[in-house]
Amino acid sequence: MYAVLDWGLGHATRSVPLIERLIEHDVQVFLAGNGSSLEWLAKRFPDLEFLEKPGKAIRYSKFFNTLKIAQQAPSFLASALAEKEWTQEMVRDLALRGIISDNCYGIVSEKCPSVLISHQLNLPVPSIMRSPAQRIIKRLTANFNEVWIPDLDSSSALAGKLSHPDSTGKGRYIGLLSQFEPFTEPSPTELLGMVSGPEPHRTLMQEAMVRLFEADTREAVIVTGKPGGGTEVKDNVTIIHDPEPQQLAELLSGAQTIICRSGYSSLMDLATLGKRAVIIPTPGQPEQEFLADHWAEQFGFTVMEQKQLEKAEQVPTVTGTPPVATANTVATAVLDHFIERL
Repeated sequence: MYAVLDWGLGHATRSVPLIERLIEHDVQVFLAGNGSSLEWLAKRFPDLEFLEKPGKAIRYSKFFNTLKIAQQAPSFLASALAEKEWTQEMVRDLALRGIISDNCYGIVSEKCPSVLISHQLNLPVPSIMRSPAQRIIKRLTANFNEVWIPDLDSSSALAGKLSHPDSTGKGRYIGLLSQFEPFTEPSPTELLGMVSGPEPHRTLMQEAMVRLFEADTREAVIVTGKPGGGTEVKDNVTIIHDPEPQQLAELLSGAQTIICRSGYSSLMDLATLGKRAVIIPTPGQPEQEFLADHWAEQFGFTVMEQKQLEKAEQVPTVTGTPPVATANTVATAVLDHFIERL
C-alpha cells in the first residue's frame, strides 16, 4: 500500500516515480489517500486500486494561520490514530506485504515492513520548543522500519536544517523526488504562475497573479492544479487548471519567469529542471517560510510574501541559481532493495 498526505498535490506528484517503479516490478499497488491528491493519482494511474483512508483536512484562515494550525493539533493526532486502526484492517483484509507512507504517520503496521517518506525531521519551531518537537517526531516515527528522506546528504541540502541531521536514527537520504525530467524541447513561456496551497490562500494567490500578469501584457500561463478544471483564457493570460504532466514539464522548462509556492515538492521540481523562480510561502505555514528563507540565503532566490504579491504593480525580477541535482535515481535504487526484501 502506498499512502499520500492530502495537504496540496505535492505529496502525490513526487510519489509518481516510486509508484511507476513499483508497477515496473509487477507489484500489486493499492493507493491510499483522500481529497484532491487521491483524485489526481486516480487520473494518473487509472488501472490501480484506490483506498480512501481516514484523514483530517487542514483548515486555514486569511489571518493568524499559525494559531489556526496549532488549534487543530489534537484533531490531527486523533486522525493519526484512526489511520493506524484502519491500516491494521487493510493489512489483514488485503494481505499487504509492505507499506510506503508519504507523511501519513498513522499508515504503519508492525505486521509488515513500513516506510515513512518525509523531509521534516526537525520542525521549524522556536528554540524553547525544539526538544518537545524532537520527542514528537521520535514518537511518530517509532513504528516505521525506515524513514526515507527526499534530500541530498550534503551541504547543499534543499531542505536545510529541516532534514539535517537525521533525528530518527533510521533515516536514509534518497536524493530528490520529482515527476519531471529535464525537457529538451521546452514550450517558450514568458510568465508562468503556479498556484497551490489551501484555501483561501490558493484563490488569493491566483487572483493576484491574474491581475499582475494582465497588467504586464506579456503572454502568461497560470496553472492551478485543480483536477478536471479545463482551460480559460483572459486577455493575455491562459489559465490551465489540470495540465498533463508532459505539458507542465514543457511549460516549466521553457518559462522565463516562474512564480510559485515554496512548498518542498515544488522546490524539488525546480532543482530537477534547473529553474529559478520567485517563491511565495503560504502565509502562516512555518515550513514554507523556513524553506523560502533557506533558498534565499543558500541559492539566492527572490522571495515575496503573499501580501506583497497582492499589492505588486510589476512582475518581480527572478534571481538565484538553482541547486544542481538529479532526481529519482537514488530513490528508485532504495525502492528496488526494499522490494527485494519483502
